[in-house]
Amino acid sequence: MFGTAHEAARAYDAMAWRLQRPPAQLNFHDVFTREQAQSVAPPPRLITDQDRAEHRRRQRRLLIAEEDERAMAEWRHRHPEDVAAKHAFWAERMAKRRAER
Repeated sequence: MFGTAHEAARAYDAMAWRLQRPPAQLNFHDVFTREQAQSVAPPPRLITDQDRAEHRRRQRRLLIAEEDERAMAEWRHRHPEDVAAKHAFWAERMAKRRAER
């Protein structure tokens, strides 16, 4: 991952030079050698323990959210009368608000 599209394009060009892609497939035409492409490409992002911890935290939150969605879908499937009552409650509340305006 890169901070900007420009950095990503420079990194792409550096890899394209390594893979000996034709110049027409490059993003920047101001680079004439592989060494130049490497020198202007952003350095690779270092993966730190903090990055790993943040990734694990996000993964746990995603799993919890997915489990919540699954549980709510199961609940709606098993209790359609509750879903209908909920919709009726909100419809009545919105009607009251409209009438007050």
